[in-house]
This record gives sequence, structure tokens and C-alpha cells, in this order.
Amino acid sequence: MSTSWKYNCSGPAPDWVVNSDITGTGVVLSYIITAGIVVVVLLLYYLIAYDPSYDPFQGSARQHAPRAFYPNIVDKRILEASRRIAATCLGAFGCNTVTHPGFEKAFIRCIIAFSDMQLLAGYSVIISGYSQLGSGLQTFYWQAVVNLTWFSTLTHLSCLTILRNHLYLHASERTWRLAAMAILCVLLAISLGFTGNYGWSFQESNKPAFTDAAICFIQIKPPFQRAFFNMLSSILLIGFSFMVRVIKLYRFLSVDVFAKARARISRWTYTCLRIVHYWSDAAAQSPSFKCMLCYYPLLAVKLSAGLLIDAWTSVFMEICWVAFAYFWGVYRFKSTFQVVDYPTGFLDGSSDWTFGQVIAMLLLAGPLITIVESFHCDDDTGRGSYHSAGEATHELLSQDATTVQTMLPASCRSTPTLAAARHSGLLRHATWSSDHIALHSAGVYCIFMLLPILTLLAFGATGAESLPEVFIAFGEGYSYSCYLFLFAPVIGLWEVILFSLVLGDTFNKQRRWIRLTLRSLNVFFLPSLYLTYVCLLFANFVGGQLPTLAWLGISQAMLVVVYGLVATRQALLDRH
Repeated sequence: MSTSWKYNCSGPAPDWVVNSDITGTGVVLSYIITAGIVVVVLLLYYLIAYDPSYDPFQGSARQHAPRAFYPNIVDKRILEASRRIAATCLGAFGCNTVTHPGFEKAFIRCIIAFSDMQLLAGYSVIISGYSQLGSGLQTFYWQAVVNLTWFSTLTHLSCLTILRNHLYLHASERTWRLAAMAILCVLLAISLGFTGNYGWSFQESNKPAFTDAAICFIQIKPPFQRAFFNMLSSILLIGFSFMVRVIKLYRFLSVDVFAKARARISRWTYTCLRIVHYWSDAAAQSPSFKCMLCYYPLLAVKLSAGLLIDAWTSVFMEICWVAFAYFWGVYRFKSTFQVVDYPTGFLDGSSDWTFGQVIAMLLLAGPLITIVESFHCDDDTGRGSYHSAGEATHELLSQDATTVQTMLPASCRSTPTLAAARHSGLLRHATWSSDHIALHSAGVYCIFMLLPILTLLAFGATGAESLPEVFIAFGEGYSYSCYLFLFAPVIGLWEVILFSLVLGDTFNKQRRWIRLTLRSLNVFFLPSLYLTYVCLLFANFVGGQLPTLAWLGISQAMLVVVYGLVATRQALLDRH
């Protein structure tokens, strides 16, 4: 960047100069395409090679007490369904679906190389930005530096999660990667702090303008507007994401602290459920009124909470998060360019293809070469010690059954004491493995519930300048959006599980078409209401009128009333 501006914040703003080293077409496309390739590779690894039954803290020479490992139920179900569908589709064309045993090693080598690229890319752009602050780097270009670093940081954090087993086997590599990532997160957080007053990116104020020197507006001053809250939420998000990765990568934190805490809570809830189970006579062949009034609702709460925790800690959620962050970053980058009416050098013909841009585009061959080398490398030259799904399953099954029952589960997918009680009929539905119908209903509900919710988020992202605005685009404040995106879906999940438990015990002797009809109504009722809301939103949003959510809350309350009527019916049948 060449400019005659001297470090004088009280003087005129620096002249606008197209900075091709930051916003040149080749540079921007290189960062975006490379991050996109990483997202695709992570998705393919999850769908093709990831084994949810393998303990990520297994295979080290360090001595640890043996433990039972329960795979994440969300990852297990999603991968079973997706791979079954893929096998059916490929089988129709006569293709073989057997996965080569070296695929996992190849993916791991590929992800390691990509994580190195993203880490170096993040450091290169953030250090380049800091080095140009004293030369009059404008606030617009500083915002671009932050956005480019955002890509590298989030994609590298997701790579760390996928590499849990590799980094556990290579402790020194884990240490320096986390240290480097911590420094990059601190630099990014400081860089985000500079943008707290960039009201121009939200078209709120003209001070500072996008042509002003960024070094002159480092200090955040009131009034605090949308730019400040966007900056604050971004810093909290980066910090939270890094802390989650630290917890996941260290066995002490992941297993000995959080997993044991979840196990204690699970044992406590089991004790409470056992008391209610005996009191309500839930072991009877036909559920009593007390069972339907007290035991089933509490059991549905436990199962719902466990499913939500498993979904939150699943690798599937990690993949969804990095994909969402990537597309949101692309959209935010595009919105930043649209605010500026000056030539920026990105797809506007205002800059030449200089050495920096050409080399950035040529370096895109690096990821492609990495992929080819990873999948053509000899299987015996892989890094570390990796195990196939068959080896992991054999190791788990070879453990003593009695020891497995008393050991603490790694991720605490279920309480060990529940397994011993399954044959006694104490809590028939206490774990998902004992009620596949309820789990299937909950899974179908979540899938169809995500469709209208994602539609609403995509619609809210249109014209939103910050991530929080996506969630509050449909109401007067956060309370409206919290109910729309959080409370209503969670309450709906609890209701679906509750009705599934009741339908399984109360209507199990009815005809098959009656049971299927009731289950379909149970699963699709709330998603259909959300879909109706989306249609009303698209029909009325243009006129400035938002459809009320009162009828949605009333509908959910009516489901509770219907459940009460079913319980009353069961009580009358018990009397006769």
C-alpha cells in the first residue's frame, strides 16, 4: 500500500488507494476458496470415514483406567441413515460401497495439511494488517482484514475438533497448535475490538468513515450502536469456540471433569425417576393415571435434555457450525463491499493483477496437490496410530462385560446403572436403546423442524449486517426470537417424545394404520405450524406486518391439554 499519509490523526484522512494486497480479487478468492475446500473436506470425512464408535482418547501409550465408550447417538443415527441411503443409491448403479481402510488416514493427513494452511493464512493476513496501520490503513480495509482472519480462525478450530485422536496421540503437536491458535484468537479479538465504532458498515454514522485511518479510531467511544454489539458478540463467539476446543482436546477436561459431572447428574436423575417410577406404578402393563401425569413427563424431560446435549456435542453439529460460519462470512464480506462506493479492487476492475494476487491464485493448487498426495500416499506411511471401525468395535467388545457396566462412560451417553436395570423392567424407556420408536420420532421431528427454521434464518440474513440481527429480524426484540428459535422447538421436542412414549404403551394394541396416523400427527404437527408461519411471513412481511406467534403458543398449550385428556381417559379405564 503506497500513500503519502503521515501519522497525524488531527489532519486530513489518507487518500483512498486501492489496496490489492488485502481486497484484490486474487487474494480474496484465494482465502474464500481455500476455506470452502476445507469445509467440503470436513464434510466428506464425516460422511465417508468418520467412525462414531471409536473413542477419540484411545490408542495412547499413556496409562489410563479402561472405560466404556458410548458413541454419540446423533452421529450414529445420522451416519447410519446417510450411508444406508448412499449404499442403496450406489447399489442401484452396480457400484461397490466398501470404504478403503486407508481413507481415514488419507483424510487425517489432508485435514492436518489444511489446518496448517489455515493457521498460516490467518497469521499472514492479520500481521499484514497490523503492519499497515501506521501507513494510514483505512477502516474499510481493516474490516476486510478481520473478515479474512475470521475464515481462517473458524476453519482451523473445526479442524482441531476432527483431529482429536491425532492430537491426543501427539501431545506436543497439540500443545503448539493450541498455543498458536490462542495467539491468533487474541489477535483477532483485538482486531475486532477496533471495529466497535465502525457505524459505516451498518449505515448508522459517518464517524469514523470507511476512508478514515483505522489507527485513529482504536478506542471505542459511546454511543454504543449495532457495530459495538456485533463486535462484542463476535469476540464472545471466538472465545467460546476456542474454550470448547480446549475442553474437547484434553482428556482430563473432557472425561474427568465434564463427563463425570454429566454422569453424576444422570445418576441423580435416575434416582429421582426410580422414585417416581415406583410411586406411580409405571411397571404395570397398562400405564396408570399417576404414571402419565408424573412419570412420563419427567422421563420425556430427561430424554429431551440428553438428546439436545448429544446433538450439541456431536461432530454433525461441528460440521453444521463451520458450514454456517463460512457462508455467513462470505455474505458479510459481500455486504461490506456493497456499502463502499469507492473502487476496492475486488471484481470491479480497479486494480491490476499484481504479483501478490497472481501468486495467491497459483497457490490454490496447493490444496489440490495436498488432496491428491494424501489419497495416493502409501497406507503404511500414515501419521500416528489410527484404528478402523472394526478394530475399535473389537476392542470394545473384548472388554469384560461386568467391568463395562461399572465403568464411567466417556461421553456419558447413558448412565451405566440404567443398563443393569433394563432387564428388570424398572425403566423401560430410560435409554434411547430401549425405545427406538421415540428416538425415530424425535429424529424425524428435528429434521422437519430444521427446514422452516433454516428458511427463517436465511430470510432474516437478507439485509442483516450482524449475526444477532439474523435472529431478531422477525420481532420487536430478543424475547420474540428466543421463543421462535429456542423455546418453541425445544418444547415441541419434549411433546413429541412424551406422546411417543404414551402412544407406545397406550395404543400398542390398536390397528397399525391407527398407530401410524397418530405418530404422523405427533411428528408433523408443530413443523406444519412453523411452515404455515413461514408462508404468512413471506405474504405479510413486505407490508411491514409480522404474523403473531400467539396461535403457535396456543397450539402447543393445546397439545398439553390433549395429553391431559388422554391421561384422564386412562384413569377412567383403570377404574373400570
